[in-house]
Amino acid sequence: MDQKVSDISEKLFRRKYEQLIEREKEVARHLAERTHISRNTAKEFDEQLTFGQRLADRVATLGVPGLSSQSLVLYCFYGFC
Repeated sequence: MDQKVSDISEKLFRRKYEQLIEREKEVARHLAERTHISRNTAKEFDEQLTFGQRLADRVATLGVPGLSSQSLVLYCFYGFC
C-alpha cells in the first residue's frame, strides 16, 4: 500500500486503510491516484437501447416535419423499409 493512500484514508475517513470497507478503499485509491471514480452512465444507457429506440431518437433529432416516430414504425411495419 502506498503512503499517500494511507494518509488520505486517515485524513478523510479517520481510520487506517485496513479498517475501511471496500468502497472506501476504492475511493482512497482513486483520490491518491487522482483518477475518476464515476462512470459514464449516459454511455451505459445508450448501450442498452434497442434498434427501435435508437431509430426513434434519430428521427426526433432530425426533426423531419410530418414524420413522427409512430408513422415511421407503421411505415416499417407494413414492409416499406
